[in-house]
Amino acid sequence: MSSIYQVAEMAGVSVATVSRVINQRGYVSEKSRLKVQEAINILHYTPNQAAQSLTTSSTKLIGLLVPDINNPVFLEQSKGINDYLKDKGYILMYAESGEDDEEMSNMVRRFLSNRVDGIILCSRDFTQFGDMDAIIEPALKNNVHVVLNGYVDSKFEIDRVGFDNVRGAYLATEHLLKMGHSSIALIAGTDSTISEERYRGYREAHIDNHVSLNPALVVKGDFRQHSGYEAMLKILQMNPRPTAVFAMNDVMAIGAMMALEDHKVSVPDEIAVAGFDDIIWCSLIRPRLTSVVQPKYEIGKKLAEFLLSRMNESYSGPGRHEIFGSRLAVRQSTVKSEQQ
Repeated sequence: MSSIYQVAEMAGVSVATVSRVINQRGYVSEKSRLKVQEAINILHYTPNQAAQSLTTSSTKLIGLLVPDINNPVFLEQSKGINDYLKDKGYILMYAESGEDDEEMSNMVRRFLSNRVDGIILCSRDFTQFGDMDAIIEPALKNNVHVVLNGYVDSKFEIDRVGFDNVRGAYLATEHLLKMGHSSIALIAGTDSTISEERYRGYREAHIDNHVSLNPALVVKGDFRQHSGYEAMLKILQMNPRPTAVFAMNDVMAIGAMMALEDHKVSVPDEIAVAGFDDIIWCSLIRPRLTSVVQPKYEIGKKLAEFLLSRMNESYSGPGRHEIFGSRLAVRQSTVKSEQQ
């Protein structure tokens, strides 16, 4: 087994230079870096991670906490995070919070006990938790940086990555209105900032297109598939029945489409359906689901980029908040054959 000393000798550099290249810390000229990488490849050198963590205080571990590991939105965000970090030599430690603030707090402490170098927290909406500062403060006190996907009111300078929920919901609703639907039911999510923003987009599209809002057309869900199914059953009982449905996420939209199929209601001929997030299932189901495209993979990469820039001290300024834009992917679930 080769050693760091053999790598240094072959590359013609000091052991300290090899260490800087491996740990991606400190300045190394491009010429020296290439020599070290070539020597590492020739010798098949693999750094001893445990020993490395003792000498550099870095474990190369990043804690990633998601609310639901089976949700396609967080799966794709996780892939973006992982792809960015693995290229930098880091390994992800996954955990699931179940959108429970006590579990989130426990997992943050568990990450710290495993000596992670940084933490990425994902949630549908952090505003539902009582005190996010209390959850992230132990990490910051231990000089472990934290980044979040979404809005949070914090006294700390936290980097956040978000998405334009208002615009996304506006685009979906406006599309349905322009397809000739004036009675559009809304399957809402849990009480949260995300739900408020998506309702705002739904409302503003009605106002801008001079179509009156009917509060009776709003049915509560919880972002899960079964709630979309149950909400659709309630919509089917409405008289007069809406001709279109916009669900605040794709998982509920798919649940709604399952209810329509079970009750032999044609999509989109009798009821058009649009969702939000553009998860992979949208293109797999029939009819294919019209959905607001959320750039989940890119959001994940940006979260990882923000975190590493804090960790390597290339950025030490105020908390950053990047908002990704939205667009609508129009598919068969909202376009009748004669409209195509």
